Amino acid sequence: MLVVARFGAPFGVRGAIHIRSYTEPTKNFAIYAPYFWRPASGAIDWRELTLTQLTSHKSHFVANVQGFDQREDLLPLKGAEIAVSAAELPRPAEDEFYWSELIGRRVVNTAGIELGVVAQLIETGAHDVLVVGETPPRLIPFVRQFVVSVGQDIIEVEWPEDWES
Repeated sequence: MLVVARFGAPFGVRGAIHIRSYTEPTKNFAIYAPYFWRPASGAIDWRELTLTQLTSHKSHFVANVQGFDQREDLLPLKGAEIAVSAAELPRPAEDEFYWSELIGRRVVNTAGIELGVVAQLIETGAHDVLVVGETPPRLIPFVRQFVVSVGQDIIEVEWPEDWES
């Protein structure tokens, strides 16, 4: 499962709820289905759900959720994650990657020295940046100048061991 959004607070009195999209662009959230949710408490089991009347509202979405007809019914959804099956996503073009594919991969420099694991990515506007390791993390631009190859488990970079950021 790939988390693509999170439920916010109920909206109005007729069973609608706010949804904050994590997709880029945010409108891409509306093209995925089926959707799944799990409680904000971190429950492991994903439950399928159907969104109806999904509409854009300012910088997020508002939707009705089938089976959650009243405002009070929606309260367990507040803060819950919304996911789609990663198998349902379109295949990225060659040399393009979903961030979720990169997170958790080991990063090794061209000298064979392990620099850490990709913890997250940051969007800077100019390019994405790999956040590698923890204390302090290495910030490596995800551009051809520094990324030599992206393998199934390892990202090889042209980055000195002693150059942290």
